[in-house]
Amino acid sequence: MGLLIWLALGLAVGAVAAFGLADTKGDTASTVALALVGAAIGGFVGNVIVDGSFEGNPAGITGAVVGTIVTLAIYRAADTTI
Repeated sequence: MGLLIWLALGLAVGAVAAFGLADTKGDTASTVALALVGAAIGGFVGNVIVDGSFEGNPAGITGAVVGTIVTLAIYRAADTTI
């Protein structure tokens, strides 16, 4: 259940970022895909740090959002074509 929550948050944040970062050369699909990866990794790390479970607790949810933002920030910083 926790993974689904993380992916839903990653999808939402990725969609917002795709429209907010419309000036980049990347397309919407790659932005949302990176957001989903960031949400899964961030949610997992957030849960492991707090209690090691795979449930949808607040730490995992926060980790998913932070992971999404960090992943997209790294992607944007690495994009040298801007």
